Amino acid sequence: MLLRIFGCALLSFALVPFAVDAGGAKKVDPPKVDPNKKTETKPETKDEKKTEEKREFDDKDALLGVVKSVDKTKSTVTLHMEKSKKDRTFGLTSKTDYFGPRGGDRSSTGIEDECLAPGYDLKVVPTKDGRNAAAVQFDVRKGEEKKVEAKKDVKK
Repeated sequence: MLLRIFGCALLSFALVPFAVDAGGAKKVDPPKVDPNKKTETKPETKDEKKTEEKREFDDKDALLGVVKSVDKTKSTVTLHMEKSKKDRTFGLTSKTDYFGPRGGDRSSTGIEDECLAPGYDLKVVPTKDGRNAAAVQFDVRKGEEKKVEAKKDVKK
């Protein structure tokens, strides 16, 4: 019995270096060198790629208003602000991010989105200068309001 335990211990000590080597350090790609340029560029890591893909609507600085008019030629939207009871116009640039009511990305539709029409509620995060919109969050589409309410009733 003792001989069996000693043999198993000896075998495990013999196999441990192979297991540690198998887990080993991750391979790192060498920096890419562009033949036209003399400077080296670092390869992108997985974390950097994820941060570019993940964008979220930050509503702490968002202003709530109702769409009064949309000018697609000037790329502007005029909102009637709920708190101040005044109209305010925001420019929609190529850097403006568009989000759905549940936080999904709607940048593919942008200014052509059907929820960017008079009567819809809209949350806008203005840029630092206050003239353009850094991010826009749309309201639920008119046809989907009934679907959302029905789902809530079923869950209760």
